[in-house]
Amino acid sequence: MKLYEIESKIQEVIEQGFSIDEETGELFESSDLEALEIDKAKKCLNIGRFVKNLLGELSMVEIERKALQAREKSLKNKVDSLKSYLEVYAYDQSFLDGTVKIKFAKQADELVIKKDLSEIPDLFIRIKPEIREVNKIELKKFLKDGNSVEYAELVERQKKVTIK
Repeated sequence: MKLYEIESKIQEVIEQGFSIDEETGELFESSDLEALEIDKAKKCLNIGRFVKNLLGELSMVEIERKALQAREKSLKNKVDSLKSYLEVYAYDQSFLDGTVKIKFAKQADELVIKKDLSEIPDLFIRIKPEIREVNKIELKKFLKDGNSVEYAELVERQKKVTIK
């Protein structure tokens, strides 16, 4: 797309007479542009028009990039929404045919410690040489048996669906 008309000799030299390092954008000049016998003002104005054309093209690329990013976000949201639906609709079942495999993984409950270790009873503490840490296995069993404590709680993890 051309926004501005550029003298053909100048455009040809710019498009073919320069080489650009694609990684750095560095411009390696050709002596062909210097060799063109065109009025300095005319040459500069035509180069300016060429730059404006490039800026216009750059603007269109940016618009297209934003549109593609929006499309990507929309598709990701749709995938997440459909996976959430499957988690509710068909959890604990697996489905398989020649093209798709749907499998649900139940993740274990997560134990969240709310307070400092010094406030947790020794029953739920194991001591390694010089290290005092929570015995999460024992504390988790205790909480799963219906007991509650103020320093920890069981939190159900999200269900996970895999589609291949």
